[in-house]
Amino acid sequence: MATVLDADMLTIIEDPAIIVPRNCHGKGTEYEGHEYFEAASIRRHGDLYYFVYSSTPMHELCYATSIHPLKDFKYGGVIASNCDKNISTYKPADKPMNFPNANNHGSIRQVEITFQGANGKPLVGKGEYPAYIACNLFRLDERRPDAMQRITQDGKDGDEETGFVTNITDSTGVGFKLFRTPVHALKITWKMAQVERNLAGKKRRRKKPG
Repeated sequence: MATVLDADMLTIIEDPAIIVPRNCHGKGTEYEGHEYFEAASIRRHGDLYYFVYSSTPMHELCYATSIHPLKDFKYGGVIASNCDKNISTYKPADKPMNFPNANNHGSIRQVEITFQGANGKPLVGKGEYPAYIACNLFRLDERRPDAMQRITQDGKDGDEETGFVTNITDSTGVGFKLFRTPVHALKITWKMAQVERNLAGKKRRRKKPG
């Protein structure tokens, strides 16, 4: 929803308006399958307003455009997918390369997921990097979606805990893109940890060589 505020940035001077449908209103529209879920943001570029949002499939960042900030938004497409759906540069386009269990906070070409972020270039291929920067997680055996690998952390949101990849099996793939290193010179080693629970239900992690 969108509205107009007065100069004090507190007083609402126009009734809120729905500019992009949620899943209960998307059937039969151009937004069907990509309805609004959360994480709304809007910006203006030239004569167009770009409304960017996280969609109901829970792994997409989508956008819509209009010449007016409060109406007539047209669905534009997917900017990025956490599981690289529709990307075919290194896999079949319809194969997800990350179990889509976390959402992402037309004329825009969908980008491939990497861990480069605002860095704008590959990371130096030496030293240590945390496992949670992985951008692709997949497993050949997909019969148990409840036990799919994922990036998580101990504690709750806001706790300063280091993230890690869990539910790794013999058929798990963990992808990192991109490192800058001489050809055939990159060697990767893992530090593994076994998580146990004591009688109080608290986790403790025991490191294992990897």
